[in-house]
Amino acid sequence: MKLQIRRWFEESAEAKLKFVAEHADRIQQLADLLVGTFRKGNKVLLFGNGGSAMDASHIAAEFVGRYRRERKPLAAIALSADQAKLTCIANDYDFSEIFARQIQALGRPGDVAIGISTSGNSPNVLKGLQAARAQGLVTVGWTGGSGGKLVGLVDHPFVVPSTVVARIQETHITLGHVLCELVDETQHRAAVGLLAIVPADVHTERRDELFERGHSYCSASSTFSRAARRAGKIAASSPATIA
Repeated sequence: MKLQIRRWFEESAEAKLKFVAEHADRIQQLADLLVGTFRKGNKVLLFGNGGSAMDASHIAAEFVGRYRRERKPLAAIALSADQAKLTCIANDYDFSEIFARQIQALGRPGDVAIGISTSGNSPNVLKGLQAARAQGLVTVGWTGGSGGKLVGLVDHPFVVPSTVVARIQETHITLGHVLCELVDETQHRAAVGLLAIVPADVHTERRDELFERGHSYCSASSTFSRAARRAGKIAASSPATIA
């Protein structure tokens, strides 16, 4: 049984390494997009079903609360977290409308919608992403396997190369944590850079304003990209470990 337990952990690690080898550049791009979204005062809307609903709530909490560094709260909403809205929409309209209806109410151009579906075919997630596109939101999809219908609906698709739901979900939450890390690192670098060049006698409110503007001058940290490239080399040199 110990061998099987070890194998399950190895499968999870292998899925993540293969995913990052294929998606590192896109992860960096999405992190830059999120930094710009928050800097402009826009928000991120996340949604999914079951375990994916919990991933949406988890990542929204990391942004609104904090991840590792102390910073201002960032605007993120999990659309699967409000029982009253979910049951109202499902009862009065249809379960497939539970995310689309909320996006029509809350989404604004410049916001980012992240739809999460391990199969890529969840009807309510697909309708939510369609509503997001119609509202002028940037659309992001986290899925797995073949990607399903979701891949053709989003601006930024992220497909975990596995058909095992557990492995897909484990990779999704790691992706979410890495994005939080990149956003935090970008804000920290911007703060450190600005504090080094803003004179000490500048009024506190003015320093805060300059701090906020500084987010536009700093792209997301390249730390993860370098790690991803190394992981890609490891995976490429060891094909037997990513079966």
